[in-house]
Amino acid sequence: MVKNLKFIDLFAGIGGTRIAFEKNNCECVFSSEWDKFSQQTYFANFGEMPKGDITKINSNEIPDFDILVGGFPCQPFSSIGKREGFKHKTQGTLFYEIVRILNDKKPSAFLLENVPGLINHENGKTFNIIIKTLEELNYTIFFKVLNSADFGVPQKR
Repeated sequence: MVKNLKFIDLFAGIGGTRIAFEKNNCECVFSSEWDKFSQQTYFANFGEMPKGDITKINSNEIPDFDILVGGFPCQPFSSIGKREGFKHKTQGTLFYEIVRILNDKKPSAFLLENVPGLINHENGKTFNIIIKTLEELNYTIFFKVLNSADFGVPQKR
């Protein structure tokens, strides 16, 4: 019998990534989303209210899991924004909350999602910091830029 993998859903939004994991026999054991309207929609979709601000959640409050899933805020890295990156006061350093949880919980794998602009932000320096930081936690990193239009979604993102 195949073991159902357990995952956590960080920066969960309304739960789009959760749907994909659940369709593949994975079980969500924890979710976090700070936006109250997204929380309400997530609850309507899954019958579960995500915990709030991840910066206020201690790692020991998170159940053990196999995969961390997180779409950390993209606004600081997007080509249509100010591109403040890690310098953005409230969203720029939220990647490091993922690092904290990966370091504390040591899951087998993770999936992170962001915008294509992350790769060339500050001439690639930001992405290199992210890759190096994750490699320092002893993870092997694979990345790919995907376009939602290639998957039947009526937008180019």
